[in-house]
Amino acid sequence: MTKTTATSSCYNAGAPSPSVNASISPSGLREFDQFNNSPHFFIYGVLEDLYFLSLLRLGGNPWVCNYSIHYLVYWLRLHPGVTHSGLLCHPPSMLGVKSVEDYVHSYNRACG
Repeated sequence: MTKTTATSSCYNAGAPSPSVNASISPSGLREFDQFNNSPHFFIYGVLEDLYFLSLLRLGGNPWVCNYSIHYLVYWLRLHPGVTHSGLLCHPPSMLGVKSVEDYVHSYNRACG
């Protein structure tokens, strides 16, 4: 299997719904509370204009650990000043990975 094929097959895991979409992006937002709102992932680009965000509450949500969650993890890595909490896979994956960050790290090792 070539690297392109491996990446393609990993990417085609499917995207669950619902998601957090771009209609929630006021640029001056400092705290974003998504606690218990039931999103599974963030749509790519939804966080890009949140220049002043310092706190992101994500607990109590069924975060699905597949390729669609990668944007959120990538964005958080690029914005280390944003404190976040509650980013856990739901349900935990078969590999026992509970945090979304651990899932993305293991995905990158397997598919990268």
